[in-house]
Parts: sequence; structure tokens; C-alpha cells
Amino acid sequence: MQLNRWRSFIFSFFAGTASFMPAFCEELSAEANQTGQFTVGSIQLVGLVRTSQEFVLKEMGFEAGQTVSREDVDAAAQRLRNTNFFVTVEVTTEPGPEGRTNLRFDFREKWTLTPVLRGGTGGGVNFLVVGLYDLNLLGRGIEAGLQYEQYAGAPGANLWWRQPNFLSSAWKSAIELQVGKRPIFYLDPGSQQYFTPLAMVNRLSLTAQRKFQPLEIGAGVEFLQRELDSTDFESTVEYENFKRREEIGLLAKFNLRWNALNLYDYLWDGHKLEFNAGNLFPRPGSAQSNIQTASISGTHFFRLLESHNLGFRFQANWTNGNSLLSLLRLGSLDAIRALDEGERIGALAWTANVEERWVSYVDENLVVQSVVFVDSGNTAKSFAEWPYPTAVSGGL
Repeated sequence: MQLNRWRSFIFSFFAGTASFMPAFCEELSAEANQTGQFTVGSIQLVGLVRTSQEFVLKEMGFEAGQTVSREDVDAAAQRLRNTNFFVTVEVTTEPGPEGRTNLRFDFREKWTLTPVLRGGTGGGVNFLVVGLYDLNLLGRGIEAGLQYEQYAGAPGANLWWRQPNFLSSAWKSAIELQVGKRPIFYLDPGSQQYFTPLAMVNRLSLTAQRKFQPLEIGAGVEFLQRELDSTDFESTVEYENFKRREEIGLLAKFNLRWNALNLYDYLWDGHKLEFNAGNLFPRPGSAQSNIQTASISGTHFFRLLESHNLGFRFQANWTNGNSLLSLLRLGSLDAIRALDEGERIGALAWTANVEERWVSYVDENLVVQSVVFVDSGNTAKSFAEWPYPTAVSGGL
């Protein structure tokens, strides 16, 4: 049996660390001191340069004239910190006219434009990825990015647009476009040998998700065109049963995510579970049958000592297509170290990934692939609303 081993060292550069500041300076109106709630008189936003006031007010969840509690304001400040757009978010209050309380939010914004550089090799395929993305495009919390990808000398590109507050704060949407050649797994039915040829892949994905805390439910469609050509394979190997193959169809997707995290602490303790399923409908007139896919992934963080966390991630994928029957990925470890007042306030994170993959094509064949990479960045990557273009297996 042939054994493919993937080894890649990935360089990723991510935006700086977030920070935590006390939410309140205690100077409330008499109404608030008596009832624990108060009516907001005015909201002043100070220090916003790149981020729009409209986006900040939507994230806060309340507006002037509404009655809120201290917990509501604390939660609003924490939601703004969790956007990862600000170095600091401070809130002060002062009594206003007619017994109301005025709020002042002071911000120090973070640089959110992030370069990406990755390179490595796997299965005999060298790859290089160079890109740039912004987490706060147009100051509205929109993530947009562009990557140039080169696999085995074949160029390609990946473009994405992800928008929170789509329709309302509970909705978000995403658009992703991918073109170029990518390596895939394939099993030759006649020789029972597997290999990783390049395939021309054109993919357009449209998705939307709705929050029902702690659940998120999403759905989407994906237009996929994938074409294999036997001329791409090694000339020394004959694949008698492999012919030119083309897949083109519509993938209907369903997503369910459960997120239970302690977001008020940089040493997040909690877990995330995500389930995805889809069905690829072939183009009309094609002899191909429907292809079903499913995946499940999860993360759990454990608190270690005072200032460290350790996280464990797993992922399993399944499809009844010829290219990949099942995939199980285990062994990703994340470590987070909190920074105290003596250093910069916030947190740092690093990932040491050793993955063992069991790829089963047929009952009597088992492929084990080892993947090793090191990645660094901040804690927002681990539990981000959207999967960042991080270096999981070098994109292979």
C-alpha cells in the first residue's frame, strides 16, 4: 500500500491581541441607584476612525431612550471587544437631565488589515498561498479577502465576503468564490491504488446563518464544477479504469452550530460543536447520481492554572463520492496565555498541530496521513464567527 505523508510549515500573520478594560465607572443617576436600571439619555462614541457608528450601535443592542441595566451595558461593551476591532473599549457614565444616564464609550481601534503567507508540501504537491484580508471592511464589520494560490505550479485564487448584521444583528451571510487547480484524493477502482491528482475546481458558495443562542442554524447553496484529466497523472502509472471525469452540480447545505463559551474572560472555557450536511445535485442529463456529504467538528478548552488554557479539536468528514469516503482528523492542541497588567493587557495564542488522518476508500485499504504545522495568532481565531483562512493542513 502506498502511503502519502503531508508535512507543512505554515507562516500566518494575524492582527494584534484584544484587551479587556472595566466596563463601568460608577456614576449613575438616582434612578439607577434605586432600581438597578436606568433610562439612557445619550450615547457618545469617542475614538472611532475606521469603524462606523451605525455598526457600533447595532452591536450594542440598545439606543438612547431605552431602559437598561448595568449588565446590559457590560454585555454591550464585551460584544464590542469580541469583534476584535478594538484595542480597548471603556465605558463611563454620568447623570443626565430628567433622571436619565448618559453613556460615553471610548475606543482605541486596532489595525484589521492582515497579510497571509503559507507554503509547504504534501503528497508530492508543493503549494504557496499569498493573500490579504480585512476584518472590518468599510468600517461595518465585513470580512473580505483575496488569496493567490499555487499548487504544483498551477495558479488559482480564492475570494470571500462575509457580512454580519445581514438583515438584522441575528443574521449573517457569506459569499465565497474559488477558481484554480487543487489536489484531491482519488481511488482507481481497477488497480485499487489511490493518488492525489490536481483538479480544476470552480466553486461559488452562498450561505446565510441565523442565531438562536446558543444555537446557530444556517443554510446555503454551492455551485461546483470539478474536472479531472488523466493527462495530469504520472505517465509511469496506468489507470485503465480512470477516464476524463467532470462534476458539475448544485450543493444544498445545512449547518447547525452549538456554542457555549465564557466570553467575559480571555481564558475562554467552553466548547463549540458544528454539524454540516449537503447533497450535490448533478446537472440535468448527467449519468451521475446524487452525492451526499456530512461533517462534524468540535472544540473544547480546559482551564490550566491561572493564565493558561489548553484546547482540543476534532473533525470528521464523510461523503459517498468516489473521491473521499471518510476522513477523521484528531489531535489539534491550542494553548492560550493571558497577559497581565505588567505586559500588554489581552491574550496570546499558539497552535501546535499534529494530525493523524485515517482515510478509508474501501474496506481493505486504510491510508494514514500525518500533518504537522505551527500557527500563531490571537484567541479570536479559535472561536471566530467565521472560519478564518488559517493554515489547517496548508489548505490541502
